[in-house]
Amino acid sequence: MGFPSSPNNPAELAEIRAQQSTSQSFDMTTADEHLLAELEHGADELGFIGRDYFVEATRALILPSSFEASEPVTHHSFFGLTFEGTFATYGKVHIGRIVGAGAVRAICLAFPRATLLPHFATLEPGDILYVPALAVASIEFT
Repeated sequence: MGFPSSPNNPAELAEIRAQQSTSQSFDMTTADEHLLAELEHGADELGFIGRDYFVEATRALILPSSFEASEPVTHHSFFGLTFEGTFATYGKVHIGRIVGAGAVRAICLAFPRATLLPHFATLEPGDILYVPALAVASIEFT
């Protein structure tokens, strides 16, 4: 993938590609799908998938794992979140098509299992915690 050295975690793997992703579109493109497949393949090869991480993030979102794109979706947004979770894959999150302010278009790390700190709250079944790759302040294996 053109990295000068092997990335140490899934956020480092996605960081360069997230910086290069400048699309302002809310539509998922073929290029987006290829990017996510490339990142997932790299994460699998490096042994990142299925591992538990302790993460501090400046931004995070909880979204349902499935929904209709044409229907309103309830989500939770965090500015500053610490959690321990199992990294599963990458995703591209698009929120705020109409709102504008607070819009999100980001390549994210996806955690289907997570414990949110300091209250030890867990995700509801069917929810996924998404953290934009560029919002990861620190990430360590646990």
